[in-house]
Amino acid sequence: MPSGDSYDYDSSILEAWHPMIRGAVDSDARCHGLAPVEAGEFWYWPDLSCWIDRQGMVTSVAGGEPTHEGSLNGFDPQKSWSEWSTKIPALWTKWEALLPEPADFESLREAIYQAASQLSLSPKQDEYSTDASRHAAEFSGNIQVLTGEIGGLGGSAMIAFNHEIASRIPYTSQAQGAAALVAAYAVQMEQLVWRVARTNLDRTIKEAVNAFQGAYPGGHGEGSLAWLGYLSEVAGALALVPSPASAVLGTISGAAGSLSTFADHLGADTDPLPLGGDSPQAVCDNVTKALDDLNDVIVRGENAVAAGCRDAMAAVHGDPYTYALSDSARPAILDQDDPRALLSIDVEYSVLDDLADVTLPGIASGFDLAHHFLDGSLNPAPFVRTSGVGQDPYADFAAYVAEVQAQLTSTSWKVSTAAAHLRAVVKDFRATDDWVAQAHRDLEQHTQNVGPAPLP
Repeated sequence: MPSGDSYDYDSSILEAWHPMIRGAVDSDARCHGLAPVEAGEFWYWPDLSCWIDRQGMVTSVAGGEPTHEGSLNGFDPQKSWSEWSTKIPALWTKWEALLPEPADFESLREAIYQAASQLSLSPKQDEYSTDASRHAAEFSGNIQVLTGEIGGLGGSAMIAFNHEIASRIPYTSQAQGAAALVAAYAVQMEQLVWRVARTNLDRTIKEAVNAFQGAYPGGHGEGSLAWLGYLSEVAGALALVPSPASAVLGTISGAAGSLSTFADHLGADTDPLPLGGDSPQAVCDNVTKALDDLNDVIVRGENAVAAGCRDAMAAVHGDPYTYALSDSARPAILDQDDPRALLSIDVEYSVLDDLADVTLPGIASGFDLAHHFLDGSLNPAPFVRTSGVGQDPYADFAAYVAEVQAQLTSTSWKVSTAAAHLRAVVKDFRATDDWVAQAHRDLEQHTQNVGPAPLP
């Protein structure tokens, strides 16, 4: 039997069929009082007076021609071979087909890690070795410039802008990074579901061979089926461990845990019954029950993935103030048609020009890039199975990722809108200053031409 993460269950189950069938036929013979001499081929009568072969030919021990054809003490080899050659393959029908491969989910997790790293605002970029690391550093740098510049500017308009836009962007970005990590939790759990499922299926195959070989009264085929503690194994390994390339995620993984309720939906483990029995049919029934139990815990594991995604989606969608720059308290600088109605804007216009034309667009692009990285996780192929095993959670996973992307799109649009309004504010205030300056020049010119007004 193969082991490890690389499985071909079609071949491994096919390889196990023959020893299972042969074991069932031999056990059937033993149930009729015969003893195998050559497994699956020849069986002796207990007093050693005769034997019967696979074709049903009964021959005396003394030799000579077969004395008759058919059965011996009720054991019909041809009928037994035919029966178990049909029943045993039928046990494994849906398990022969393609099952999800845990390694195939790695590209999805890496895409999510890239998005979360982009949003973390604490990139450890000692070496800007990749485009992704450079983009993350630029995004973090732009936010630092924005908060540093706006935080030091005076005037009620800038104070409002800082309070409701600039100062909130870092927290919104980190919250979105945490929300992205929840999608990584979902992918990791789906990986674990199938990694443990494959291990337990492999054990079930091995134990079934033993059970069929000892399926007679007094046989040795207890078939204890020493499964891993399936759901507890999944829950215990669920803790998110970022890859070495994504070590920056440690600063926000705790926030992701507050959104993640996947383990809460797992429930209790199913303890499988022993596979062994005192007849091939009893073993067949026990294997059927064990495979049903295995499918049941896979379904529960995948349903927990889906339910955790739905919980996280409700949390993110229901809290736009945390996960996006909500409209609940917009500053006057974004709402006034006439910015001259603001009390003051005590800033250098060149600083605002840079913020509006470079810094804010760069921040918006950073949110867009995180959205783009998450596109890489929306690949249904790793979730696909060509049988009825499990309960594919991809739809709920994809819906949650789409919700996080919607928050990123909304935030990017609001940052871009803020940049546009900031440009308008600068333009209008500059125009006002120009008008005032021109009025002063006109007044001075008038004074020079006509002299000071006479005293009353």
